Amino acid sequence: MIDLRRQLRDYAGEGWYPFHMPGHKRAADSPAGPDAAIDITEIDGFDDLHHPAGILDEMQKDAARLIGSGTCRFLVNGSTAGILAAVRAAVPKGSAVLVDRRCHLSVYHALILGELVPHYLYPATDPETGIASAPTAADVRNALEAAPELRAVIITSPSYEGVAADVRGIAEAAHAHGACLIVDEAHGAHLPFMDMFPESAVRAGADLVVQSLHKTMPALTQCALLHNCSDRVPQERIDAALDIFQTSSPSYVLMASIGNALRWAEEEPERFTAYGERICRLRGKLAKLERIGLFGGAGPAVEASAYDPGKIVLYDRGGAWDGRALYGRLREEYRLQPEMAAGRYVVLMTSPADTDEGFKRLLAAACEIDRELCESPGVPADAGSGSGNAPAEGAAVRPGHSPERVLTPAEAEDHEKETVPVEKAEGRICGDLIYCYPPGIPLLVPGERIGAEEARALAAEAAELRGVREGKVRVIHG
Repeated sequence: MIDLRRQLRDYAGEGWYPFHMPGHKRAADSPAGPDAAIDITEIDGFDDLHHPAGILDEMQKDAARLIGSGTCRFLVNGSTAGILAAVRAAVPKGSAVLVDRRCHLSVYHALILGELVPHYLYPATDPETGIASAPTAADVRNALEAAPELRAVIITSPSYEGVAADVRGIAEAAHAHGACLIVDEAHGAHLPFMDMFPESAVRAGADLVVQSLHKTMPALTQCALLHNCSDRVPQERIDAALDIFQTSSPSYVLMASIGNALRWAEEEPERFTAYGERICRLRGKLAKLERIGLFGGAGPAVEASAYDPGKIVLYDRGGAWDGRALYGRLREEYRLQPEMAAGRYVVLMTSPADTDEGFKRLLAAACEIDRELCESPGVPADAGSGSGNAPAEGAAVRPGHSPERVLTPAEAEDHEKETVPVEKAEGRICGDLIYCYPPGIPLLVPGERIGAEEARALAAEAAELRGVREGKVRVIHG
């Protein structure tokens, strides 16, 4: 893998004066900061991401070879741009698609932009934690048989909580129907390098796969990849879609970070081996705690095909502490910043870049909290309310619900809307995406009727849900 960052640094030292963008003029002492020295535009010798024929073309080919896809495209607008482009390229406007309800909000934006007609897969939930399961191959097969018009299947694997789908089985079901399979693998960029983890969708038969390097690999935020793994979607359609959804001024700092992360993975495979061993040890110790539960278990209990063990999801087995209490205690007492809390659990993200010291701190904190819960099972007054990504109890999507679809998301987008208090929303047709972020899975999609269950959730969790403003929601007028 080419070291783009080194080449950028070499160029910065060659004495060129920039009469071109960016406006910081590559001055390391500018307000843009020290990385300004390597922040360039598409100048001679550094290729063009939208029409690669040189260094960026070579890097993308190396990435495809390393990960095992047919073609790879660098994304500097995150996985969101990749999802939008993948759906746009794979599915003709106005088509019907099968969508995993756990999908990220970017998928729902793609539905609107493509004027697509969604059919949803509603997964079951784990009774102890409320975590959504993945759709099965049988679920997909049944849905496709019931709706022959479906052109594509869109799923998330692994989920925010680490739940992985049977991508190979789902791909077989989709392809037997003549549909393509798009997998949001944003949380699984590490999977191609981990033998003990679930198989990457890139190698399991998916057609288009999107990965966020920045989530589980040592890359800067916004660094992601879009893989074309088959011949079902022409590459020229994907590239045309990326011209729409990806910036025309791609950051060379971010592209260098993508290259560095992939080169690190190729040149230091022992990092992934060590990471797997550390995860196994940590999960083994966490699984022995009495009150703190570990979703997915440990050791042989972790089914490699069904769960990414790199996601540490903790909860109180006794139910006295919710996710927010655990989140707040870890953050305020132990200076450990979790990724998110949702309902009964807290999610802690790990990666091959984690350290032994970090794992030891987490284990020590979990052991102390476990002892406290055993001795005094109530929620203490100073458990901490948390902040940032810590929603209130139950604010995460209820995967079992299935609101009535009155309009497609695109149809709802074009209707006139009005704003009403949440207590008067029942029976109305939702006009906005209403979701908890993270993970960004909608409770309601534009065009769906706000039923009694959704109305109760809106009333109870209004402050935690995006799409609810000052206790009010937008609904279709009339």
